[in-house]
Amino acid sequence: MIESPRRGRARGLVLPLLSGALLGATFQPWGLAFFAFAAMAPFLVALHRIAEARERPIGAALRAAYRTGYAAGAGYFVLLGHWFVLLDAPQLPHRVVMLPLFALLVAYLALYPALFAVLVVLGARRTRIPFAFLAPPLWVATEWLRGSGPLGFPWGNVGYALAASGPLLQSAAWVGVNGLTLIVVGANAALAAAVTLRSRGRARAAAAAVVATAAIVVALHAAGAARLRAHPPAADPPTRVAIVQPNIPSSIKWDWEFKDRSVDAIARLLRRVPPGGVALSVWPETAIPAYLHDERGYFKIVKTLIAGTGAPALFGFPDTEVTPDERVYYNAAILVLPDGTEAGEYKKVRLVPFGEALPFQSIFPALRHVDFGEADFTPGTEYTQFEVPGIRFGVSICFEAIFPEMTRRLVNGGADVVVNITNDAWYGRSSSAWQHARMSVVRTVEDGVSLVRAANTGISLVADPYGRIVAESELFVETLLVVPLDPRRVQTFYARHGDWSLKLSLALSFLAVAGALAPIPFVARRGRRDS
Repeated sequence: MIESPRRGRARGLVLPLLSGALLGATFQPWGLAFFAFAAMAPFLVALHRIAEARERPIGAALRAAYRTGYAAGAGYFVLLGHWFVLLDAPQLPHRVVMLPLFALLVAYLALYPALFAVLVVLGARRTRIPFAFLAPPLWVATEWLRGSGPLGFPWGNVGYALAASGPLLQSAAWVGVNGLTLIVVGANAALAAAVTLRSRGRARAAAAAVVATAAIVVALHAAGAARLRAHPPAADPPTRVAIVQPNIPSSIKWDWEFKDRSVDAIARLLRRVPPGGVALSVWPETAIPAYLHDERGYFKIVKTLIAGTGAPALFGFPDTEVTPDERVYYNAAILVLPDGTEAGEYKKVRLVPFGEALPFQSIFPALRHVDFGEADFTPGTEYTQFEVPGIRFGVSICFEAIFPEMTRRLVNGGADVVVNITNDAWYGRSSSAWQHARMSVVRTVEDGVSLVRAANTGISLVADPYGRIVAESELFVETLLVVPLDPRRVQTFYARHGDWSLKLSLALSFLAVAGALAPIPFVARRGRRDS
């Protein structure tokens, strides 16, 4: 029986789909981080074969690459972000509606691996650059596109798969998370090249590629382990912090009739803080669901609680102010001293698209009047630096922690500690809360600073400048963590020199794509152009 071309194409997409799903599995709390070094290989093998099939016209090859990349992207983002369907909040649509919304989200995100696939096949067909050298920078470039602009969403960039491996994570001190992505994709590309070499009968070259790849990964792991041994945890840090995890369910978090419940939970936990025993207490994002600058009664209660601890408190709340044109709202964090002084405020700069604001409102003002149930916050513009005795710190709110350039900006502005406050109750018991926490820990290694993370329902934690978890909470348990904090800053190459691996990847990608599109014979492989 002759198989139809359409059916044959569909069957050929199964392996890339499974390859993407395996990559997504490395972001789950299942201990599969090492599989990231091989998960993409089947997908890349498929692309390599498309690029090598020179009897196929270039247009047909690019269409095949697009389908292959889209299938791999769909598998990747379905497993990575399956928690989207499980989001739990009364403001969100019913889960029957969430399923098609998730399908739309995956359909959008899968465009980026599809773009990568098209570019890598184009480059392999029309330049002299080997496939294994094209793939890593082009993947980093397309991930950068996914994380940029008003719709930017760098959740699950491939380098984050190594966040659960302390030794492998140490490389981030030099190369950042984008450099980790280069390493992971490079290993996968080398394995894909080995498969291609073996299929051509070059078994020794294939074995050499596999051995070299394994040796590099083992060497990076060994170097990271050595770095951790050379810098053991501080024996007796001079500072302690208290992290308040009130565990307020999302079903009542924004019900104004239950505001007192949030305050009561925080009050119970603060009563357990040893008087004078901490330098700072940290509460989660929107810990107090009240406009404190308007509702002075609530603010007075909060200040009384803080005075009882004898320590400053940093906490999240919704703020508002009146401009000449309108009243605007912010997702904010404020530092309040024991005497009631307001010692600084940070207004969230990077808002969650469609969750905290509709994108493109500055271009299409009519969107200001559209309501999909999202918050209507205005982004802040300043990266506030805070200081209490013994700690200089900057603040990120919620998913700002997964944007490396934001934390680096805080550190270069003088922060020795980064505080992240978040409300991950929306995620329920899915793997998303774990993913979010582990991605935020990558910032500690990149910038050489400790992290204090307070989450409404967990995971709250303290991590040292080498990414080691000093203490962390369980999900959905009312918790007070009183944890020693090492406020020393470790100088890192990444913090000093920035995201050089990203810049290098973008430059190489530009040159590769420009060379592939150049209409001159000498850029084409073997001195000819594909028709």
